[in-house]
Amino acid sequence: MGQSVKGLTIEIGGDTTSLQNALGKCNTASKNLQTELKFVDKALKLDPSNVELVTQKKQLLKEAISTTKDKLDAMKQAQAQADELMKQGVEVDQEEYRKLQREIAFSEEKLKNYRVELQNVQLDLAKVSENTIKFGQSVEDMGKKLMGVTTAIGALSGVSIKLASDYEDSLAKVSTIADTTEVSMDDLSTAITDLSNQSGISSSEIAENVYNAISAGQKTGDAVNFVSNATQLARAGFAESGDALDILTTIMNAYGLEADKVTDVSDMLIQTQNLGKTTVGDLASAMGKVIPTANSMGIGLDQLTAGYTILTAKGIATAESTTYMNSMFNELGKSSTTVGGILKDKTGKSFQELMESGSSLGDVLGIIQDYSKES
Repeated sequence: MGQSVKGLTIEIGGDTTSLQNALGKCNTASKNLQTELKFVDKALKLDPSNVELVTQKKQLLKEAISTTKDKLDAMKQAQAQADELMKQGVEVDQEEYRKLQREIAFSEEKLKNYRVELQNVQLDLAKVSENTIKFGQSVEDMGKKLMGVTTAIGALSGVSIKLASDYEDSLAKVSTIADTTEVSMDDLSTAITDLSNQSGISSSEIAENVYNAISAGQKTGDAVNFVSNATQLARAGFAESGDALDILTTIMNAYGLEADKVTDVSDMLIQTQNLGKTTVGDLASAMGKVIPTANSMGIGLDQLTAGYTILTAKGIATAESTTYMNSMFNELGKSSTTVGGILKDKTGKSFQELMESGSSLGDVLGIIQDYSKES
């Protein structure tokens, strides 16, 4: 950088490149995606129920979210580098620095809009699919009475039969692991269909999620309600229902929680999203890397989510927050480290013992802070 933000370098995938080079690639990819999205939107105005066009828009929005996140991560790396240089007394071009801050704020807002739009598209796609199934079934009934049907109706019926077949396949998959002494397959199928109608998500996707929930250790009798909570969490947290289900099962299995605690866990994740600068989708892709460490050291989920809230609110990306907390927990948990030794000297207990005795993570960090002031 020298004296200007333009000269910052960042690391992406282990390769070091200039900020301007990284942003240039992101901007090019973003521009191409926006052009494609405009064409798809124009086509959808003429044919809003076209499944292929809605599917294309969903994929383009996912790519736009990924590209915007890459750009945002690059700019935040650059901002952190500029902040560090200024702490060291290096003069930074303030006009360029302000431009960088504005671009970060703009990109964050853009990312939120993309996620909301993706959520709406997923709902549209589910409704189109469900309406296609219902219409296809009506066509099939009519076809039994009227032997002659048009090619267009025949094609639509074929789509509906394919979707219905997908659901049957998914339900058959559920039957291979479901405990039918708890819930019969007929009742399970009815519950899945009801949830599909309520949520607007295809019944085959819900059946797949029920299968995954049972595979992850949920009881058959709790599975549909568990998936319902995951679906609500996904909608509120800008995440795919499968990702929401994954983070819920990971947390509950790690902490040994019963199914009736799923709402409490969902609320914690939403609260973390609301108070920090993250989403449930981001948490779902990152938390699994720190949960085993936190749990093994007696750090409760409430303290872990509080850590994400504090760090992300300060502008640290969710993935980086995960890395920082993992390192911190490992440092605190080993008596052979300087920090671990300080805790032992000051309290007579290891980090894990302090956690087990009811101390909070904040209490432990307070002990370290007091020691640093003393020394």
